[in-house]
Parts: sequence; C-alpha cells; structure tokens
Amino acid sequence: MKYLLLVSVLFLISSCSINTSNNIEGNVVTEQNQSISEKEDVIVTDVTDGDTFKIQNGQKVRLIGINAPEKNEKYYQESTKYLESLVLNKEVTMEKDVSDTDRFGRLLRYVYLEDGTFVNLEMVKFGYAKAKSYKPDIKYDHILREASSPSNECISLGCDENTKVIGNKNSLVYHYCYCTFASRIKKENLVCFNSEEEAENLGYKETNVC
Repeated sequence: MKYLLLVSVLFLISSCSINTSNNIEGNVVTEQNQSISEKEDVIVTDVTDGDTFKIQNGQKVRLIGINAPEKNEKYYQESTKYLESLVLNKEVTMEKDVSDTDRFGRLLRYVYLEDGTFVNLEMVKFGYAKAKSYKPDIKYDHILREASSPSNECISLGCDENTKVIGNKNSLVYHYCYCTFASRIKKENLVCFNSEEEAENLGYKETNVC
C-alpha cells in the first residue's frame, strides 16, 4: 500500500514538472513570435526623399529618428539619390519601434539591408540626413545622435559651437538641438545653454517630447 502511494505521489510531481516545462517553453515561443512580428521584409519601389520611400503595397515608409531635406531645399537631390542607391528595387527589413504610423499615415520604421546595414544610421553618418528625435520612438536615438554632429545642429539653430541644449523662454523647457521641436522655437524665444545643468539652474525643465 505504501509502495502504491509513493508511486502515485511521484507520478503527480512528474506531471506538474512536465506541465510547467511546457508552459515555460510556450512563453518563450510567444515572446519570440512577438519579436519576429515586429520585423517585416518588403521591396522598395520608389524613393520620395532622403527619409521616405514607398513599398510594393503602395504604402509610404518614414525612416525613424532622422530628417532629410525636403523638395526645393538644399541637398534634396543628393540625399534622395543616396537613399535610392541604398534601397531602391531591393528587399529590406523594416523594424517597428512604438508607433506604427505618423499623422500622415506613413509607416514609421528602422530599415536594414540584407547585409545588415542600418539605413537610418547610414543616412546620418554620411551627412545626407540629420538625427531628429521624437518620442516615443527613440530605441536607437543614442546611436543616431552619436553619428550626427550636435554642434552643427545647434549652430544651424542660431547658437554657438559650445551649445549643448536650447531653451524656450515661453515654456521654460529645454531641448537637445537634434530634437524636432527645437527647430520650431521662434528666434526671439531661443536661449542657448552650454549644459543641461545650466538650463535647469535657471528654472528650465527637460522636454517630454524628445
């Protein structure tokens, strides 16, 4: 009787272990599937400018974290042609961050070539686009910023080469110069700071948007 009882207990323990193992494996598979679903292979059929292109289903894709010259702006053609040389008529892998689309309905994506080349970074690294940050899509923000020239960004906004962040007199908020909203500050409201500490000591708070 004791022998039968012991066998029954061992059987129950073994069953629980198998179920637990299956559940763990199931969770891992689910997580992997979620990760895989965030990436997608597509064919690029047209390039609009240095940060936007069209894929085979007709949708437009906007490269996250960068900003290239618009049509009729300086270096528009150079920027557009370089992106064309990288992706046009090629299969690329798109990676989603937090947002799926922007307000224009364009897919927001990081893009990679077959050999692993990070297209967003490539455009910034060789000067065909600038790093531009917009929360919540900031997964590779630090990489793009490092490849860009922060001092040039600040100078283009009207500050000197020692500027690290800029503030808005109206909102008392400071931005990094590569931030999308930094370029929207009116010149009469623009304040240049050599550090975040300098801005904060004067009552400015870091922006929540980039």
